[in-house]
Amino acid sequence: MRHYQNITIAVTDDHTLFRKGLISLIQSLGNNYEVVFEAGNGNEFIDKIQQCKQLPQLAIMDISMPGKDGFETVAWLNENYPSVNVLVVSMVNKEETIVRMLKMGVKGYLSKDVEPEILQTAIDSILQKGFYYTDFITGKLLHGLQKDSVKDSIAKQPLDELTDKEKEVLKLFCTEMTYKEIATQLGISSRTIENHKDALCKKLELNSRIGLAIYAIKNNLVKI
Repeated sequence: MRHYQNITIAVTDDHTLFRKGLISLIQSLGNNYEVVFEAGNGNEFIDKIQQCKQLPQLAIMDISMPGKDGFETVAWLNENYPSVNVLVVSMVNKEETIVRMLKMGVKGYLSKDVEPEILQTAIDSILQKGFYYTDFITGKLLHGLQKDSVKDSIAKQPLDELTDKEKEVLKLFCTEMTYKEIATQLGISSRTIENHKDALCKKLELNSRIGLAIYAIKNNLVKI
């Protein structure tokens, strides 16, 4: 498991009091958690990240903001700085919104009313494992993935077009296992696992491990 000595974070939220409180909370987690800049909306975030000398490893972002909202900002990040991980922290709990954000490649999604220690867990999980989706496999999101009324085009390729090996790897991507742990179980290298992930994302036209997991759930490859 990869450990970061210095974790660089950008915080974007249009509510100043919440944003300042979130920054104080992050700073209280330890000296290795550094907020490199803050922004009040997506436009300001884009301006600042382009000028920032140290690119943040993680962008913590709200969805509903004036100017560019979270959707537009994440889309811009995917195009211009795809290496920056995104953790959404929002009061928006609509199933369609959460699914849409995860399909866009965000690494985690938290409600603003979670306990403070959950934030650190989410940050560390995203930077060490590449994802944090405890919320996405429970409650509203699971319901949203399974109900027929959600219009979801994520399954652009039928499941039967995948090989048995691809299906096996896809199932393991739905677990809490790291790439290294999956590689050990399959007797291959971590780099090979990452190559499998990239190949599956390309084949299925998805952006992330979370997107692959959603695909597997919606196609009944795994049961929750």
